Amino acid sequence: MGTLKMNDLFGDAMPEDFDVKLEKKVEAIEDIRIVNAGKKNKLVVPEGYEKAGGDLNEGAGGDYIYLCVKKGTDENKAINELRIIMGKGAGAPAGFEKIDEDLNKGAGGKYIYLCFKRGKEHPIHDIKIVSSKSSSASAPQGYTMLKEDLNKGAGGRYIYLCYA
Repeated sequence: MGTLKMNDLFGDAMPEDFDVKLEKKVEAIEDIRIVNAGKKNKLVVPEGYEKAGGDLNEGAGGDYIYLCVKKGTDENKAINELRIIMGKGAGAPAGFEKIDEDLNKGAGGKYIYLCFKRGKEHPIHDIKIVSSKSSSASAPQGYTMLKEDLNKGAGGRYIYLCYA
């Protein structure tokens, strides 16, 4: 019995002759919405979105505010950077889109807004909200934490946005 060679199976075909793609499309976050559920916590998650974490005003009173994300595989829509800006009427940094919903709505404190940037490199795949009694909270393993407390100036728990 002889040794089986690749030519015995495929003849003179070259790898480029085969149309085989092993690339797997990985889901990334394509859109973010801030949903104000009001004082009575009547949350309605937009169709196609999922809630990421709990109330962004936890322990501070005010409206119940939630972050919802939409995931997909269109790399042209992928979000790859997040920023928090503060101040009434604050504008988004260059290249960023501002979500015009105050994350501290009804709780007093600073006007806080989330901004995001789209790009194919290093897309964000997941967002977690960390709620802590301490300002020295840390991000879950594998996540990056934005340093701004989303309850700044409103009291309540320290709320941080983390992404991976």
